[in-house]
Amino acid sequence: MVADSKSKRSFNTKEGYTKVIREKDLEFLYDFYQKINNKNAESNLDSEFRGFKEEGDIKYDLKSDVLDEIIDDFKAFEESLKLLRKIDTTQSIAQTESDENFNIAILHLAQTFQSLSIDFDYLNYFHIEFMRNLPDDVS
Repeated sequence: MVADSKSKRSFNTKEGYTKVIREKDLEFLYDFYQKINNKNAESNLDSEFRGFKEEGDIKYDLKSDVLDEIIDDFKAFEESLKLLRKIDTTQSIAQTESDENFNIAILHLAQTFQSLSIDFDYLNYFHIEFMRNLPDDVS
């Protein structure tokens, strides 16, 4: 949500802050996929969703290679925010840019965003495979 003149909430107020994804939400999602997949006799997906995506010799596992990685990346995101909060934003841009902590924090954040992007691409890929495995005619 972007705070604007019409909005009464913003990112930096308790009312406006919501954790988008929590660990228990990803656990629920995994359990949901498993329960539906286990009822689906037509599914070609492994019951543990191992090997849902293959790249060369690599076979991806939904739990350890995607969902657990998302959790780890959100933890890294929180660490990035801790680093950013230590940056003195009252300094000139030249002083800020020359601050080693600023550069570390910005690079750490970029790596975290890249990793989350890849993780969510894989989750989206899995979700598409999950949908493809649903029966054509569900009555």
